[in-house]
Amino acid sequence: GHAHIFRMSQDPAPDVTVYYNGACPVCRWERDFHGSRDQACKIAWVDITDRPEVLTTLGVSEATALQRLHAVDAQGRTLVGVSAFQAIWAAVPGSSWAARLVERAPWLKWLLEVAYNRAVAPVIYRWELNRRRTQRRDPPATVPPAAGPGAAHSDRGAGPPAAG
Repeated sequence: GHAHIFRMSQDPAPDVTVYYNGACPVCRWERDFHGSRDQACKIAWVDITDRPEVLTTLGVSEATALQRLHAVDAQGRTLVGVSAFQAIWAAVPGSSWAARLVERAPWLKWLLEVAYNRAVAPVIYRWELNRRRTQRRDPPATVPPAAGPGAAHSDRGAGPPAAG
């Protein structure tokens, strides 16, 4: 794989560094959604499937990191789950209101944590594990080469790899 730290800029340290599973479509969607709104480049996105060694500095196993979203804020604090999302929301214009709301309403943070930890994260994690097992079991189907001159050199549908 390619080692990616997805950031639009090399400005000073980001407000938050997010460690996400780049093999997971839901996780990539989150990265793309929040990353596209992060015009000030306050978030660094680190794909742990390409760089599992970064988890050592967090003191987190790969299995643990795949089960819940992890981030580190500018003060070096490790944030997990809803707290990680809160840091993302605070860094991205248009969603800082959500971070403030969760901060001011502890009952809401508790409710979101229960929903995330008991339902959302486990479902995504089990789905991702099942998807990985299925991909290992079912090799990609081979497609016969297209006929005609130059067909072997066709790159239709190919493009630069996605960032992340």
